[in-house]
Amino acid sequence: MRPNDLMVSDFYFEEPYRFVPPYRSERWLRFFRYILPRRLRKIDQVRRFDFRDAHLLKRSLEDGAGVLLAPNHARMNDPPVLGMLGLHLKRYFYYAASWHLFHRSRFDRFLIRRSGAFSLFREGIDRQALRECGRILSEAERPLVLFPEGTYFWHNDAVGPLREGISLIGRNADKAGKEVLIHPVGIKYWYLNDPRNSFAERLDSLETIFGWYPRHGAGLVDRVLRIEEAFLSAREIEYLGESQTGPLHERLLSLNEHLLSELEKRRFGASKQGDFLQRCWGLRQQAVKRLSAEESNRHDRDEAWRDLSRLWLCQQLVSHQPEYLLERPSLERIGEAIHRMEEDLKGVTPPLAPMGAAIQVGEPITLCSPTNNNGDSRLLSARVRSQVQHLIDQLLADGPPRRWACPPRIEREHAFASTPPIPAPVSLSNG
Repeated sequence: MRPNDLMVSDFYFEEPYRFVPPYRSERWLRFFRYILPRRLRKIDQVRRFDFRDAHLLKRSLEDGAGVLLAPNHARMNDPPVLGMLGLHLKRYFYYAASWHLFHRSRFDRFLIRRSGAFSLFREGIDRQALRECGRILSEAERPLVLFPEGTYFWHNDAVGPLREGISLIGRNADKAGKEVLIHPVGIKYWYLNDPRNSFAERLDSLETIFGWYPRHGAGLVDRVLRIEEAFLSAREIEYLGESQTGPLHERLLSLNEHLLSELEKRRFGASKQGDFLQRCWGLRQQAVKRLSAEESNRHDRDEAWRDLSRLWLCQQLVSHQPEYLLERPSLERIGEAIHRMEEDLKGVTPPLAPMGAAIQVGEPITLCSPTNNNGDSRLLSARVRSQVQHLIDQLLADGPPRRWACPPRIEREHAFASTPPIPAPVSLSNG
């Protein structure tokens, strides 16, 4: 079984969706004040935090408004990192979380619910989750966290396309009967130590998958792009019959178009136009319905699993953007590319090196008020995405806090040059 098949089996299930409500008591949340920082430090290696303009969120909460937090989603550990913002303000959050997270071990399910999470079915309109969002915002019980991108893409410096969740909540926000505010939030990660030794070790491991000798004399970016091209060539041979030629980004787009068109013709009778991810999500909804339908037989379910595996590959191909890496070959973007390739070739892998997280809270966007409706919800997603990207750009321009003593930014020529040995990283305490 390939790594993407394993990932798909962790995200989708043959049993029908059942809404998991939030756990409203705050008794267990006090437990997380001690567990959350340790979990982030030991498991995710996120060891330092910098909260910027948190007073904007504090002011909205003191005014009694319903608050929706809309952060970017670059890594799997974004939700607990955002939880640290809540602990900083001495407030707890609710989280709209993908249903698959509630299918882990009983202990994980227990902890996820008591952290304030409730389930969200991403493959359709989840009316129960929407009603729960409306209740939380109308009662202003706690801030509600919704990651509008719907998934992570390993692109910390660029906000991906937003799902329809923000717009759906926006269309129903006028039912709250009180002021409801959206606070865009930017999360930006920085390496605390020079990670290039770790990069080299992980690239060695990836290169051996293709039967190569590790290319120790080559630059990091060159090694990453060579592995990405090898991965793409293997998928082209699998689905097109032979490896293609041309620029890497054009081949990625071409393979994605081929995969989606084939599925659309089989399911809808004709291929469609438009955004790859929107087309992918539409096909995924159909596959999930077939997977959990009572009348589905084993053949139907096996076919749905194959479609979901192919759609997972389509989503991953969208996240492979060579131009994103070449535009600014920073340590962080190189690390993201390595993680992305490891997911494709190995499955989920551990962090590369200790990191710090800077969290920037933006000015609120009025979703609705007692005297005004929520306006044109079609423009809401575009506005939220623009503001979150602005916060990310601001964090990127400001750089990490000086007190973190992060390694200096590498320039383009250094990224492509041969990588010299780097001293072993120094352990850092939480700060």
